[in-house]
Amino acid sequence: MLLIRTNCVYNIRNTFFCFSRFYTLVSKKDKLKEIPIFQELPPLFKGNALEKVQQAQIQTLDPTHERTLLFSKKSPYSVKPGDILQVETYNSLPNKTNVSTFSGYIIAIRRKGVDTSFRLRNQIMKTGVEIQFNLYSPTIKSIKVLLRGALGRIRRAKLYYLRQPKHNPGPVENIIKNKEKQSKSY
Repeated sequence: MLLIRTNCVYNIRNTFFCFSRFYTLVSKKDKLKEIPIFQELPPLFKGNALEKVQQAQIQTLDPTHERTLLFSKKSPYSVKPGDILQVETYNSLPNKTNVSTFSGYIIAIRRKGVDTSFRLRNQIMKTGVEIQFNLYSPTIKSIKVLLRGALGRIRRAKLYYLRQPKHNPGPVENIIKNKEKQSKSY
């Protein structure tokens, strides 16, 4: 026998069902209807949806994976802070006629999937100039590595201390000329 009282049903096994407000007795002969519970739908894919979307975006923006390998931590050919790069960018994107170049040493790399960016610094007419580039931007035409390890052994990931006059290595052209002279003297 089940005793129904104040919105809940109690039976011998101490199971609990919300049913009605009225006091009634239900015999074992009277069977309560079972309410069908639908099974959950299987997931469409396993893993994080945001990562899948970012991987698809990277695939469309960099189909050859050259830029991805250039800034990957796992790649042996990746660039590191202190390397000198030359970046060619389009000035106006629909035309793609005017191209400007900027060369500088890497002072910071920010690895965030599609939003990966790097910051180059150079000294132009005795004025420090820094430009931050988004790696997967369609305005970037090409990225060339001019010199690896140009500033010697670097122990920092971010080289913001090079902004100070005491640590400033000077213009990139002078650094490249000095390295060429050193390599010719050997």
